[in-house]
Amino acid sequence: MRVGDDPGYIWTPQRLGAGSFGTVTLAYRHEGDAVWRKTAVKRISLRKEMRLSAVLEKVRCAGREVALCRRAGVSPHVVPMYEPWFDCREGVIALPMDAGDFSLEQYAVHCGFRFPPLVLLSMCAQCARAVAHLHRRGVVHRDVKPDNFVVNVFDTAGGAGAGGDGGRRDARAPLVRILDFGLACGVEEVGQELKRCVGTPHYMAPETFSHLCDCDVPAACDVWSLGVTLFRLATGVFPVFDQDVTASWLPANASSACLGVPHLRSPWPRVLERCPAPW
Repeated sequence: MRVGDDPGYIWTPQRLGAGSFGTVTLAYRHEGDAVWRKTAVKRISLRKEMRLSAVLEKVRCAGREVALCRRAGVSPHVVPMYEPWFDCREGVIALPMDAGDFSLEQYAVHCGFRFPPLVLLSMCAQCARAVAHLHRRGVVHRDVKPDNFVVNVFDTAGGAGAGGDGGRRDARAPLVRILDFGLACGVEEVGQELKRCVGTPHYMAPETFSHLCDCDVPAACDVWSLGVTLFRLATGVFPVFDQDVTASWLPANASSACLGVPHLRSPWPRVLERCPAPW
């Protein structure tokens, strides 16, 4: 991690996200000549922390996120992280990564959750390949959801043109890639990490709630979240959840907005409604 001012970025006032870690800001990264790449920069501020322990924890989390992103390696379906840096003047750790054109959630909402069947199939397959790649590299994401995938509609991602996926991606479908390793962990850490209840409630597997028993197959939590993600892409809604069942799962201090195991109901009418026949 380099130390100093931001290395060749043009900043915009647009915020892409915010959380307890800080903010994600849109910037443009200079890549030579007249090329400026759209970049999302996660900015983790240390300046307002009054306790040394809090500063060290943020530094540890940032370093861990960088390490896990590096561990994920190169894949057409994983967003690369550029060189992070520490801005001494602002007291900010900056983690820059390719921003894509939209988040998958934004893209789906923009399209009204209505895709040609082959395009939907291609996007779902790309999401599955991204998660499978992380698991092969020993990384459990723990926050799989449409907001943590980005799409490139016109194959603008560097090195990932129409043939970047071995020809397996439908030509009309956008390139889909996973990002944000802020809650991720290595498979070797799972025994300890699963004791923490983390993730986005609508997408969390039942076993991730802290008062339940440990999960024997940690990657299965990502698979559950992936399933909810694909269901949402196909139907535009979340699976139907039984709130009474949900309430019995939640710790006393958890939000009642957390959702539990689905009370199964056939999704196919909605799937067929939103995926018009190709003929």
